[in-house]
Amino acid sequence: LVAVGDRVYVTLGLDAPVSVLDAATGESIRTYKNTKGTEEIILSDGQLFALVGEQPLKGKPYEQIYSYCWDETKRANTGWAWSGREKQITALHPQTGRIAWRKKFPVAPMSMASAEGRVVFYNGDKVVCLDSESGEQIWESKPVESQSPIQTGFAPRVVLQDGVVVFSGGNRKMTGLSLDDGEMLWTRPQERSGHHSPWDVLVVDGVAWSGGIAGGRQIGTFVGYDIHTGEVKGKFDPDVDIYWFHHRCYPSKATTNYLMVSRTGIEPTEAP
Repeated sequence: LVAVGDRVYVTLGLDAPVSVLDAATGESIRTYKNTKGTEEIILSDGQLFALVGEQPLKGKPYEQIYSYCWDETKRANTGWAWSGREKQITALHPQTGRIAWRKKFPVAPMSMASAEGRVVFYNGDKVVCLDSESGEQIWESKPVESQSPIQTGFAPRVVLQDGVVVFSGGNRKMTGLSLDDGEMLWTRPQERSGHHSPWDVLVVDGVAWSGGIAGGRQIGTFVGYDIHTGEVKGKFDPDVDIYWFHHRCYPSKATTNYLMVSRTGIEPTEAP
């Protein structure tokens, strides 16, 4: 679901196409053809990008078997991990629904991002960059590591800002690449964050923040790297007592002024 201005872009069912709703009334304005099976939606620079999967969605239906959560988690991760199969990136003009282009690639879950006339995603081995207007491939990076297989409780992170791609594959590294040509600019260590969720890459004013907050035994130190150089721009420990429990099962959030993480409750921290 994406909301911009007075419009909401959403799929109204598991296999449904993308619909446009009036944000105030919920009234349906239009439905885009050839988007049935859309799994992800991005609206960037006046262009809509839909990641369209198999139609209808294929695979084993999920039904719980084990009562113990970790047995069931292991089963789900094994049986429903990302397959690596190709999906279709469809670029549309939001006002008319006219399709600008369609391209098929392996696209890792939640890795598609768009800014500055580019569409970027992780294909399971490399970061790939397309021209947002034509869909033509501009570059692909050297191989960058990610957790493999990509299980149900994880997804790589791809964040674009100011001509830089910041990538996290959940392998204790964060990497900056040039949006122009895919050149690797820097690689820095990254502590585990989140819990059965994507690791945090919180980019605020050109600084990529991430902290060791996945488990109760981690101190919770946050480190901020300059997205252009990888230089450490800030570092701080939490200023609240941390209860032993692990982080909640969702990524942290950020605003311009605050990082909001959660182990046993939201912990707002003002980034220096």
